[in-house]
Amino acid sequence: MTVRTLPAQSRCASQSAAYGHGLPETGSAEHHSGKNVAFGLKFRGAPEAEAQQKVKAALELVGLPHFADRKAVTLSGGEMQRVALARAIVTEPEVLLLDEPTANLDPVSSDLIEELILRINKESGTTVIMATHDMTRDSGLRTGSVLSWMGGSFRPV
Repeated sequence: MTVRTLPAQSRCASQSAAYGHGLPETGSAEHHSGKNVAFGLKFRGAPEAEAQQKVKAALELVGLPHFADRKAVTLSGGEMQRVALARAIVTEPEVLLLDEPTANLDPVSSDLIEELILRINKESGTTVIMATHDMTRDSGLRTGSVLSWMGGSFRPV
């Protein structure tokens, strides 16, 4: 059986189990960071106690252990990106898809995000696929194949 032959609802759950994604938006400004990070676990039906434990560990990993009760509107841009990264990794994906994870961040926050991405890759073995327009900024993240989209196709960099 392949993912394509599964019913739509099962296909969604199957794909979500294997992939994590870090999006620029970190969720509703009214939601607390812990609730935001727990979204993928709640979607998968994780027991509350397990979800709380995993959320705590993910926030600790990104350096925000006491931010579970902070609302998104109170976070800096770098803190929001770290919450988004925690949300993406809390489900322990095999592949982490990141879209411009350092965009619009100051150099210190960008460095921290890059260090976290490398740490996640090295410690968990998670494959990281990242889109960026700044090929020089994220050069420290190049630990494997790097491809560039040029002229309608991917080419090695």
